[in-house]
Amino acid sequence: MNELKEQYDQALAFGESYCINDWIKIKNPKISDIIRFGEKKYYQLAYAFTATPSDYKHQLFDIGRDYEKVDDYELFIMLFADLRFSDNHLIFDGLDTTKMMRTLDTETNMIIFRDPESGAIIDRTIYYQISDYISYMLGIKKNYEKAANAYTKRVLIEESRENARLALKKPYEPRLRHLALALSDTQEFKHNYFEALDLPISLFMEHLKQVQKQKNYTNLMHGIYSGKIDTSKLTKKQLNWTEA
Repeated sequence: MNELKEQYDQALAFGESYCINDWIKIKNPKISDIIRFGEKKYYQLAYAFTATPSDYKHQLFDIGRDYEKVDDYELFIMLFADLRFSDNHLIFDGLDTTKMMRTLDTETNMIIFRDPESGAIIDRTIYYQISDYISYMLGIKKNYEKAANAYTKRVLIEESRENARLALKKPYEPRLRHLALALSDTQEFKHNYFEALDLPISLFMEHLKQVQKQKNYTNLMHGIYSGKIDTSKLTKKQLNWTEA
């Protein structure tokens, strides 16, 4: 993953789209574009590329699959089969996913998605590039869980089912507008609310993370100067707010 990150680090740094090949370019949308498009809808599409089988424990169990024996790409194939017909213009720049067909690559004997008109494909290799870029861009840490035994696995599956049931009862609460407002009201962030909305999502998330680090550092310093915190128990990373 580190090698991949080196490839798209420049796109993340400048808030640019990431070009994988002649057909596939991943957008780095502005906060305002996501809000206008619909934050819930955007993240549902993005999660199709970043979700792991651990996020779909009970759904996989219900179709007779063990989430520990399904890999990320297999899950993506299941999710993208329907989501390819959605409006993906904030995910892809110029790629019409509605034309992509699920097919068997006879050379690799692997299921892929291919546009017969343009020749664009999403296979395992391209999927992982898309997935990693979107994960870094949105600050998503992938979830992987392995059960210690069969009983624990069943508990995790039922917990997943219950969490999904509870989530259906809760209305979706958009976060980006409130994060932009909160960020613009901090001393550390040098932009106003509308300038925050105009930031590409990767830079917005980096600003948010950096402000959180600076505030944590300031609180640590107050604790140290007041004698309430033992510096011998702190790591160098905690004492350096500029470290990535």
